[in-house]
Amino acid sequence: MSEKWLDICGYEGYYQISNFGNVKSLSRPKQSWGSPYMKKEIELKQCTGRNGYKKVVFSVDCIRKTFSVHRLVATAFILNLGNKPEVNHINEVKTDNRVENLEWATSKENTNHGSCIMKRAKSYSANNRNNKFSVKIAQISKNGDIIKIWPSKAEAIRAGYDSRNVNRCIKGLVEYSYGFKWKVSQ
Repeated sequence: MSEKWLDICGYEGYYQISNFGNVKSLSRPKQSWGSPYMKKEIELKQCTGRNGYKKVVFSVDCIRKTFSVHRLVATAFILNLGNKPEVNHINEVKTDNRVENLEWATSKENTNHGSCIMKRAKSYSANNRNNKFSVKIAQISKNGDIIKIWPSKAEAIRAGYDSRNVNRCIKGLVEYSYGFKWKVSQ
């Protein structure tokens, strides 16, 4: 695929964006201290913002404005038929602003797309109760016999035990809850 350049809406004749996520300032006549000269065409440097997205700064008539590169690419190259407000990075790399990696999305679609959300959902799913994020708890009889090892406090709560009472017993605030001792298990 070859690099294609389009004018940026509102900055026609000043700046262009490419389908690869590059931004350039076009050559144009300028004046400095009353002397006219021709400003050369240059590719703009992109900086990474605090949120991890690439940004560029435009300056026209001494007015500076910062833009997110992924939004510029999407606005220029991708039709937004659903009038969706956000741009999603399909491969989840915030600095990969190629047009084929971007899509318009709703806030919910953008949030649900991320693998960190999917991993978190998987870690709490019913099929993955024994994961590394769960703390196992032991249900112990009054004479010290282990009745059951629960894969997590959440499992014991789902079985009908009250979370406040179980937590109080685990913390040592009360000795028994529901006639059992409860302790964090290894």
